[in-house]
Amino acid sequence: MDDMKRSRRSSQSPSYDWFKKYAEKGYFLEQKPNATRLLMSKADAQAIEKQAWATVASAKDNPRCCKKVMQVGGRNMIVIFGRVSLQKNRQISFFCKKCKKNVERVMTAREYDLFRQVDQAGDVANSAIHNLWHTFSKIFRDREDSKWKWSGWDMMVRVKKLLPSKLKGVITLRCDDSVHANSDLLLIPHATYWKGRLDYYWGTTVVYIPQCSGEQPISFFFYGSHLKRIVPMLTKISKLHASHGERW
Repeated sequence: MDDMKRSRRSSQSPSYDWFKKYAEKGYFLEQKPNATRLLMSKADAQAIEKQAWATVASAKDNPRCCKKVMQVGGRNMIVIFGRVSLQKNRQISFFCKKCKKNVERVMTAREYDLFRQVDQAGDVANSAIHNLWHTFSKIFRDREDSKWKWSGWDMMVRVKKLLPSKLKGVITLRCDDSVHANSDLLLIPHATYWKGRLDYYWGTTVVYIPQCSGEQPISFFFYGSHLKRIVPMLTKISKLHASHGERW
């Protein structure tokens, strides 16, 4: 829990650093649970996107509005860029918040090439980031109605058998259900990896599998913003257990 508290102070997103602490301690069973090959790292994609917008900002033929050139990133200006525009008519839309005017211009060849690289990399990354969860869902959920195929001890045993193979990367924690029977909490990371290392951590799906209470498994999701509140509270509870908890 102290590791979790320290990770919260990191300059990285809470969810990324929280998972990284687990990885360093050996809880993370494989560095690359998804098989999708990324086109570039997130940092490289962000650098190209920044370069693309800088190219737009420096263009001499940007439309005029309110008697001034519509500058990218200006205080009164919103630049709208959509994938549909990129794929079809290759347009960049400029919108002025002051006079509510919307003007478009055609992308240059250089702008199109830069935005296309970012767009393609984003499509691949968005697919890869959910691969582990999709693998888990295909095994344990029905395709038509998304209902769980198993529950309780039966599902816990099946998960345990698949952890070394198809579910590498899933973290298993223990808890008690409502009748105080040992149950599972599964942490399923949504992440991308670049050159064998964790590149971007989007969030965590949690699957609760009660053993004997008769309930179906429950899944929910943690973003980094959720952990900002949850991790400190769990740290506080852990300290209470250490000082005033079970002594037998």
